[in-house]
Formats: sequence, structure tokens, C-alpha cells
Amino acid sequence: WAHWSGPLPTNVTPDALLTVARDFANGTDTVDAAPDIARRMLAALAAKPSSVSGQARSSLAKLILSTSTDKAEIDQAMAEMEKAATERTVGAAVAIGQYYETGRVVPRDAVKARSPWRVVGS
Repeated sequence: WAHWSGPLPTNVTPDALLTVARDFANGTDTVDAAPDIARRMLAALAAKPSSVSGQARSSLAKLILSTSTDKAEIDQAMAEMEKAATERTVGAAVAIGQYYETGRVVPRDAVKARSPWRVVGS
């Protein structure tokens, strides 16, 4: 995987690929963190409709938001997170609410902190 640049392999399930991508994003006891590889894998998983595309989109946005200070990247990551929330990815809705509640990444906004739950719950 260290030199992977796509396309996604067809002999591995999207769920397994998501797990591998998250391992690269965070690092594990057996996998060194490799955020660049994780970003490529998560972007490919998010772009291909599957049972994990919303989760991949949310994980990609979280990875970008945890590593970038570029306003354009942050804005794009928040847009992807909001798209994941509209796809009923609960983790994305939770993250959006936390970002707006704490003022981390985006300005504090109590109304926006509650709004993702309406999307997931509807």
C-alpha cells in the first residue's frame, strides 16, 4: 500500500479498504501512520458509491481538518463532512456538531451545532 495510487482493488471489500485507510490515517501497532496514503484511499472510497462512501468522506474530512491550516482545504473538508451527514453518516453529524459547539475549525455557532442532527434524524 505504501506506493498505492489507485484504482481501488476489486478483490477487497470496501469495508476492508476503509479499515486499511483508517489504519494509515491514525497508525496502529502494526501500521505506521501515513496520512498521504490514507487521503488517497479515502478520497477514492468516497468517490465510488458503496456502503462505505459516506464513512470514507467523513474520515477524509476529519483527516484534513486535523492536519490542514489551509482555509480552502478546511472549507472543502467541512463541505464533504456536511455531505456525509446528509448521507446519514452519524459520525459526520457528531463531528460537525462538535466543531460548531467548541469553535474548533469553524466559528462557534449554537444553531449550526444542533442542525446536523435534524439531517440524520429525518
